[in-house]
Amino acid sequence: AYTHASHALKPYGLSMPISHDDLQSQYLDRIPSWLRCCLMLVGLLGGGIGGVRYVRGLLTMGRLKRSDPLEWLRRKRDFPSVNDLIQDEQIFRTAMENARVKEADQIEYLRLRRVKLDAAPPRGAAAAG
Repeated sequence: AYTHASHALKPYGLSMPISHDDLQSQYLDRIPSWLRCCLMLVGLLGGGIGGVRYVRGLLTMGRLKRSDPLEWLRRKRDFPSVNDLIQDEQIFRTAMENARVKEADQIEYLRLRRVKLDAAPPRGAAAAG
């Protein structure tokens, strides 16, 4: 990476403040080999753990999309609750477009939204009761 950066700067008349050989002899050769191995291992483990978490998140969202599409859309678009998402149809449609929901699925999502709105008590009824 260091040599790539050095070559990338050459057309602009710039250079790295220290040559690759100087960097190797002054800094990298002084680090014990066991420490380099430990740092590489930690880096690989950290990257592996991050990759596993990323894949688990994708799988979780995939399962959620199949089992509870409205909850999936809420999480995908960072809404505080499903009710906040479904209250306004224009906001709901925009959320679907931004989440890249397929047109065939949008019809199903709108049907689920209507069912959920019909099942919920009217806004004023909760405050009056």
